[in-house]
Amino acid sequence: TQRLLQETEQRAQELATINSVQEAMVSKLDMQSIYNLVGLRIQSIFEASVVTVSVYDYDREINRIVFVYEAGEHIQEHLEIPFTLIDKELMQTGAPIMAREDMASFQEKYDIGTIPGTQPAQSILIVPFGTGDQLEGCFSLQDTGRQNAYGERDVHLLQTLANSMGIALESARLFDETQRLLKETEERNAELAIINSVQAGLVAQIELQGIYNLVGEKVAKIFPEAHSVSIIMIDSNLNIGQAIYSIEKGQRFYPEPRHYAGKPIERFISHLIRTKETLIINENMDKARAKFGMFTVEGTEPTKSMIAVPMIVGDEVKGFVWLHDVEKEFAFSEADARLLTTITNAMSVALENARLFNETQRLLKETEARNAELSAVSTVSQALVAEPELENLIQLIGDQMRDIFQADIVYLALLDPESQMIRFPYQHGEEFRPLSLGEGLTSKILESGEPLLINEGIAERRTEMGATQLGLAARSYLGVPINVGGTSIGVLSVQSTEREGAFDQASLNLLTTIAANAGAAIENARLFLEAQEAKRIADQANEAKSTFLANMSHELRTPLNAIIGFTRIVKRKADGALPEKQIDNLRKVQSSAEHLLGLINTILDLAKIEAGRVDVVAEEFELPPLIDLCVTTAQPLVASKVKLTQSLPADLPPIYSDRDKIKQILLNLLSNAAKFTHEGEITLTVRVGALREAPLQISVIDTGIGMTEEQLERVFEEFQQGDVTTTRLYGGTGLGLPISKQLAQLLGGDLTAESEEGIGSTFR
Repeated sequence: TQRLLQETEQRAQELATINSVQEAMVSKLDMQSIYNLVGLRIQSIFEASVVTVSVYDYDREINRIVFVYEAGEHIQEHLEIPFTLIDKELMQTGAPIMAREDMASFQEKYDIGTIPGTQPAQSILIVPFGTGDQLEGCFSLQDTGRQNAYGERDVHLLQTLANSMGIALESARLFDETQRLLKETEERNAELAIINSVQAGLVAQIELQGIYNLVGEKVAKIFPEAHSVSIIMIDSNLNIGQAIYSIEKGQRFYPEPRHYAGKPIERFISHLIRTKETLIINENMDKARAKFGMFTVEGTEPTKSMIAVPMIVGDEVKGFVWLHDVEKEFAFSEADARLLTTITNAMSVALENARLFNETQRLLKETEARNAELSAVSTVSQALVAEPELENLIQLIGDQMRDIFQADIVYLALLDPESQMIRFPYQHGEEFRPLSLGEGLTSKILESGEPLLINEGIAERRTEMGATQLGLAARSYLGVPINVGGTSIGVLSVQSTEREGAFDQASLNLLTTIAANAGAAIENARLFLEAQEAKRIADQANEAKSTFLANMSHELRTPLNAIIGFTRIVKRKADGALPEKQIDNLRKVQSSAEHLLGLINTILDLAKIEAGRVDVVAEEFELPPLIDLCVTTAQPLVASKVKLTQSLPADLPPIYSDRDKIKQILLNLLSNAAKFTHEGEITLTVRVGALREAPLQISVIDTGIGMTEEQLERVFEEFQQGDVTTTRLYGGTGLGLPISKQLAQLLGGDLTAESEEGIGSTFR
């Protein structure tokens, strides 16, 4: 639930960020201003050490770096560099490039290095931007202080900002183009009034069909001799074409949409899409018809002249303006083409602006709805997090549903998987009896695992679904499943008995989100109860284990000590009185008993540590005498071909810790080293102030048999040794190292190991 809340809050922040950037870009019509605005906003959002914005010049194969933020400042100087391997990969894939760590491999892959005098990047995120089929450029973020600085959420947010900037740049580019065209038309007084009147009309239009009508009427008035004027929109696959404005001989027509794909005229439209250029045919129409697959409709006059101007939005042809003249050849001049192209471009700008306006309005509306939804979800989530009791949790969910949806009927249903009965622990506005799975709309939702929204004709829909009528008849019904681990465990439902159409898609989304939180909260409450029960059982088991160990400590050690003691007495008095064979048997009895006692002591020590019954008796003492004692004690265990040494700093200060436990750890490590080292040396070293986290570091280094990586991974596991062969050859319980590690941690430190098979081991 916390994760969902955090994700919801983060999503709201992301939407707010995107909206703020988009709103700021709307006011910028200069490209460099857009680059600077977005670059600075990106740096602020991601707190990146270095931010660059690059624009591609494909003709020169140059990467123009138009924005640089580095070393805490916006650098005004712009750079131009040839295309890099990164640029070529972005152009080829169109996908972001991210390096979270191992920057050396990243630099080697893309043949780049660190600029002298600058800090090397620890994390890099590069996201392309652009509209249409060709990339405009890319954003680059670098963090010089940390690895893994960027994740998938950052990629998604930066891509959204990249898309927004691509649209803004396109609008700025179109604005620049419009300004240029307006400047050119100022030199053509005859065209100026026409273009101004068209654009004046377009400025006032934000509705798409209104733009089409305005342009179509203006073009028809400008070219009164044209037999027909059409504005045709097309899709990218030519599967559908719509004449959204068509006038012939002064009469308006509304033709049906047409399919162009696979038909002869597809060649004509494909030519416009491919060339993106105005096409004028003033003579030889028969030849043009054959080339482009055009034809004369039966009962109409054949065309003698025509002009078609593609309508380009971004880098894509969205349609074209098409004029025909059936009276004469050479009806259209280059000036006509220039004027019609200008009007069409103005219409493209207006259409894009209208689309952006409508899109912005849609986003604002969705954002408002989303914010309201997030607020409701946040309220529910915060309440659910604080309530671990299932009964209170259900009451809380139901009350929140009543407050949010203001519904006449509200219920929360839960399915008992054993009895297959549906019960209603929360209900408002109607009394619901328990149902067998299969009855009512609730069962349909549980069985399908899908939400159900019915805003009219509920009786008919219920009949179609085979669900029986239960309780009051509702006029609007919304129910969503509560899912846990892919299984539907219950249903949330709100209903209106007063009106149809009470709930919409936003209501469904909101209730689905609440159901998701409810499912997580109910599951957490169940797990909380199970955890409490498991803890109670574990506490009982731990108490029983502690009692058992306390009893076994006495019951096992006492007879073993007696066996060892009596065996020593018999062996001592039997010297000379019994055959050597019997005395050897007594030695074996004593050795086995002592070994068994050692095993029992080890197991009991481990149990005491795990039970938290080991006390730390700390005192200040000198370490060198303790080291000498441990080395002297371990010396008899060392093979004749092995040298046992110690290395201590001369000015070793006193330490404050548990002397006996350090001694136990060191004797165990030295014993292990002696056991597995047949020749070479064993060295015990002490370092002070080696690490800030470890002011005292004691190491036992040997040249023994060593371990493989697999053996090293489980060396501190209980009852584990290198392998079966090692256990057979060297003996032991596999508890010494686990106990030593837990003792080291008990003293506020740790025990680690490094090893290489055949070379030796270091325990530190």
